[in-house]
Amino acid sequence: MGNGKEAEADEIYKIFDRKDKNSVALNEIRHVFHQFLDIQISDEDILEYIEECDLNNDGVLDKNEFCLKFLINYFLSILNAFFFRLGYM
Repeated sequence: MGNGKEAEADEIYKIFDRKDKNSVALNEIRHVFHQFLDIQISDEDILEYIEECDLNNDGVLDKNEFCLKFLINYFLSILNAFFFRLGYM
């Protein structure tokens, strides 16, 4: 990937994909949230996130699917801030 936010998304993906197999599933996401972030998240919420991001419907997230969602969320946060400043929100 490139630099900036793309590189950041790539680094975050590597935290989830500890075995470097280019796929992240329920267990990997649960592990990161519980061990590193100390956040309790339900399996249902994780599976909903995977389903939302899983473009090829294989039940796991590859790096492109994961990073695309990350970058879309980043872009939307910028748009929200922009429209908030303009008084539209």
